[in-house]
Amino acid sequence: MTMRLHVWCVAVWLLHSVVVQAADPMDDASVDAARARIQIDRQTQNALYDAQLDACLTRFAVTDCQNEVTKRQREAQARLKREEVELNDSVRRQRAQEQANRTQAKLDARMAQDASHALGAPQGREGAQQEKKRNHPLPAATRERGAKPVNAVNARERDEKRKAYAEKQQTLEKKRQERAKRLLEQGTQKPGLAIPP
Repeated sequence: MTMRLHVWCVAVWLLHSVVVQAADPMDDASVDAARARIQIDRQTQNALYDAQLDACLTRFAVTDCQNEVTKRQREAQARLKREEVELNDSVRRQRAQEQANRTQAKLDARMAQDASHALGAPQGREGAQQEKKRNHPLPAATRERGAKPVNAVNARERDEKRKAYAEKQQTLEKKRQERAKRLLEQGTQKPGLAIPP
């Protein structure tokens, strides 16, 4: 029985190895197939391990047999773990390369856009303001009557806010002084806990 199981495990492993090697290692489907193969190999190894442990129980030197089977199991699991790490590493490298390509493409597009704007647009802050005025003209009614002096409105609001802030600070200072006076009148020492007899 164990011989048949062992032959079956080897056949499945070889079949999956051939299928995975035939596919492109960076394709999503091949990565999924490789992960599935590793999972099947792991299950197969576990089944083989269990069968070999059961076979060890029929022998005279059970412990030596179990130690040998466990050693082979550890080696097989280590091999599968290395394959899984290599697969994950290759996927990680591929994703990093794709991200670097996307970033480079965006950078190239931005550089091209900046170059095209630099050729046709005036330079500096004044150029940006002129372009903004061209793109966002004022409504006709605003142009006719003239704009309100924004600074006068802002200055009045700013003065009102400063006065309100100063009043709040004065009331807070007054409350602090009252609290300090109250604490001095009561005394700073609080009564302690009663000492048990």
